[in-house]
Amino acid sequence: QGLEPTPNIQEQLAQQRDSLTQELDQAWEHIKGQQINTITRK
Repeated sequence: QGLEPTPNIQEQLAQQRDSLTQELDQAWEHIKGQQINTITRK
């Protein structure tokens, strides 16, 4: 007992995961754009 996370904590973790996922998506899009630019310059 006491090991189960409360729904509130699970909700907070879900929100953090969603925001991190958005940041990763943006970073990934930026990286892909950089790679495309590098390939185009060659």
